[in-house]
Amino acid sequence: MSPLTGQLANVPLAVGLGNGIGAPAGFEIGIVMLVLFSVGYVKMMRSVPSSGGFYSFISHGLGRPFGLGAGWASIFAYAFVVGSLMGAVLWLLWANLATIGGSIIWVNIIPWLCLGWLALGIVLALVLRRRSPEKYEVLGRMVNAGIC
Repeated sequence: MSPLTGQLANVPLAVGLGNGIGAPAGFEIGIVMLVLFSVGYVKMMRSVPSSGGFYSFISHGLGRPFGLGAGWASIFAYAFVVGSLMGAVLWLLWANLATIGGSIIWVNIIPWLCLGWLALGIVLALVLRRRSPEKYEVLGRMVNAGIC
């Protein structure tokens, strides 16, 4: 999992719902772990020159069946990470909407899971549109909104 993906929902949860002031120490531990991982990854890249990530490294050391299993496991792991991040972010969105607009009736009636299905439908519709400039515009606006 990329560091940006890991931090997408972890930062708001660690600061808002976690121990607050101790969150930077958790990030320092994470940075040390990422540095150790990257040093090992670079060393493995020098000994296994083929591309393919986990599959190449594991199949080189343990054989093709284990490499295929690890490749599929990483695909499923990424799918679950996306689902969990989407759930966390959408729950936080719903909680903020309920706090800000508590008098708005639809915020109290619509559960956060419905917002999740709506967001998933929007993402699916954008992904299934091939070579559509609108999806790149939406992605750019969402990235800019996330940075701001």
